[in-house]
Amino acid sequence: MATVSGSVSYGLYQLAKRYVAPIIAPPTPEALAADKAAIDTAFSDAFALLESLKTDTEALKEAEEKRNTKVDQALEEVERVVETLKESSKRREDETKRLNDEVRNLKDLIPKALDGQKESQAASLKDLQAELKSLKALLVNRATATTRFTPPPAQPAHFVPPPAAAVTSAAPSPSPVPTPSSEPATNGGGQTLGGKPLGAITGGQRAIPAWQLAAQQKAAAAAAANSANGESSSSEAK
Repeated sequence: MATVSGSVSYGLYQLAKRYVAPIIAPPTPEALAADKAAIDTAFSDAFALLESLKTDTEALKEAEEKRNTKVDQALEEVERVVETLKESSKRREDETKRLNDEVRNLKDLIPKALDGQKESQAASLKDLQAELKSLKALLVNRATATTRFTPPPAQPAHFVPPPAAAVTSAAPSPSPVPTPSSEPATNGGGQTLGGKPLGAITGGQRAIPAWQLAAQQKAAAAAAANSANGESSSSEAK
């Protein structure tokens, strides 16, 4: 019995010495230094990692701020462009509306202007025809006016009358002298040459002056042209 008890006690002692004593016993200075060095190394690594994380975080923050600034600027520019497009679209709509109104007004004014132009042309043609008629009547009245008689030319001082023998024995019967009221009017028709009227010299027919013939021909041509223009204008107006 004593042997068994001694054996058990010795075994327990050995177990406590080998396994329990190292756990309960305080650490040695060398172990403490080693543990401290390990802990310091771990803390240094942790601090370095924290610094790296801080640097990366600041860089990411700056990049994010720059990106946000660029995005804000882009959004502002987009908003300005959208506002400009809206204003230009509104101006375009206003311009289109104004042009439509002007075109509509022109459509309404063109027929009125054409009618007014036709009326003014017709009135001008009527006035011109009236002027031509009055001019023609004036020329006719001037051509048919009473002729003015001119006195016979004075005989020169050295004029010698013909001898009496040259005068025929039988004097012709005097012809009636035409009065100004009964004689047709032609400019220069009553002029005399050598005491005789020009009508007697030209065989009893008074010649119309060339300037009157030219004026009458011009007036007739102008009247014909104006009447033709008036007819064409009236046909176009219809």
